[in-house]
Formats: sequence, C-alpha cells, structure tokens
Amino acid sequence: MITGAQTQGETASLIVSWSSLERRKAEYEELVKTKIPENTREIALARSYGDLSENFEFKAAKQMQSVLDATKSRA
Repeated sequence: MITGAQTQGETASLIVSWSSLERRKAEYEELVKTKIPENTREIALARSYGDLSENFEFKAAKQMQSVLDATKSRA
C-alpha cells in the first residue's frame, strides 16, 4: 500500500494499493495516448461534414471531448 502526502485543506490521507495504482496509470495512458487523439480526429472529421449547427456527429464528439477532459483532470 502507498499513502499519499496531504495537501493543504485535506484532512484524510490517500491509501492506494499497487495494483490499483498501476491500473489507474494504464487507464490514464490509454486516455492520453489513444482516446483523446481519436476524439480529436472525430471532431475534425465531423467538421468536414459542414454546417456545425445541425451536425450531430460534431456535437457528440464535442460532448465526448468534455467527458475525456474531465476524466483527465481527475486523474
């Protein structure tokens, strides 16, 4: 088990198992190296379809971008 250092304002310390830490690292690497670049390509492709105001693919890709960015910021 690993314990994290407390930061200002935190009252509880973080305790993580090695397997959990490794799993989270792998998820983060996949997110940064695979999912985010894939989403960027999807946005570019959807833009090529034209009118963005009625472009479902563009809206869906942008929503996924928001989800991926939120996930990345929590990691």
